[in-house]
Amino acid sequence: DRITRGTLTIPSVRLSLVGCIQPGPLASFIRGASVGGSMDDGMVQRFMMCWPDQSGDWRNVDRHPDSAAKRAAFDVFERLHRLQAADLGAVQPVDFNGDAEGVPFLRFAPDALELFEDWRAGLEDRLRSPEIDAATEGALSKFRKHVPALALTLHAIDGHAGPVGRQATVRALALADYFESHARRAYASGVRPVVAAAKALMRKVQAGALSAMFSARDVHQRGWSGLTDREVVGEALELLATHRHLIEIEETPGAKGGRPRVVYTVNTGVQS
Repeated sequence: DRITRGTLTIPSVRLSLVGCIQPGPLASFIRGASVGGSMDDGMVQRFMMCWPDQSGDWRNVDRHPDSAAKRAAFDVFERLHRLQAADLGAVQPVDFNGDAEGVPFLRFAPDALELFEDWRAGLEDRLRSPEIDAATEGALSKFRKHVPALALTLHAIDGHAGPVGRQATVRALALADYFESHARRAYASGVRPVVAAAKALMRKVQAGALSAMFSARDVHQRGWSGLTDREVVGEALELLATHRHLIEIEETPGAKGGRPRVVYTVNTGVQS
C-alpha cells in the first residue's frame, strides 16, 4: 500500500530481478547472509544463482544474433504478459461467503505430484545432513518453492492449461539439480574463507601469538595471512564463539569513559 495522490493498493506484489555480480562481492553478501550475519534476512537465499566455470580456452565468436530465437522469446514474454488466470484454468480461492479471496492457483497433475514428492523427500534429507552449513541450508530450503514455480512457468510457456503436468515438472527438476549445484558452489565461496580464517586464528591462539584476552583489532592488525580482512576476522571470531572455542567478553569503559570493547579468550573447557 503506497501513498501517492490518494492510495494505490497492489493486492499481490511480485518482483523479479535478473542480473550479474562479481564473485568477490557475492561471497561477501553470502557471508553476511549467514546465520547471525548483518544480512541474515533470508533475501539472498531466495535468488537462484549460476556460478559458471571459465574455460581455459578462448576463441573469437563473430556472428549475427539469432533473430528467430530472440523473436520467439519476446513472443513468449508478450503472451505471458497478457495471460489471465482463467486462461490457465486456475482455481480461484473463495471465502466463507463465496467471494473471491487470495491468488488463483494450479495444482500438480497426479503423476507430476508423485515426482515432486519423491524429489522433496530427497531434498529434506539433504537439508538435515550434518554436513550442510546454515547459509547453504537456507538457500536450498527455498527450492521447495522454486521447483513448483519453475514447473508452473514452463507449463505456461508451453501454452498448457489445467494441472501442471509431468513434462514441465521433469524439466523443473532438471533445472533444480542445475541450480542446486551452483548454489552449493556459490555458498561455499562465502563460508570457506570464514572457516579457514577461524582455523588459522585458533592456530595463532594455540601458538601463543596473542595475549590471553584479545580483540578483533589485535588480530587483523598483525597482517597474518588470511586474517587481514576485518569483516572475515569478525565473522571468524563469531564462529569460534558460537562453537564455544572462544568466550566473548564485553569490557566496560574505564574511569575515562569510552565505548565498551569486545574481547575474546580461550574457553579452556572445550578441547580443540
